[in-house]
Amino acid sequence: MTTKPEGGDGGDDLARIDAAIARGLADAEAGWVTSAEAVFDRLEAKYWAMPRTGVDRGGATGGDQ
Repeated sequence: MTTKPEGGDGGDDLARIDAAIARGLADAEAGWVTSAEAVFDRLEAKYWAMPRTGVDRGGATGGDQ
């Protein structure tokens, strides 16, 4: 069950969401995007470069890497 926020009908929230979506679409159309693969590669390199702290980095299955 959803309820309306106190003091309003939620229209302000919807306007902010619509504006955020519009900004995101404009960024994508302008080419300001990074592929998920590139992001994951960067994060993987970052975390593999960090000092080990006893955490198993073998992934969910504990495989060798």
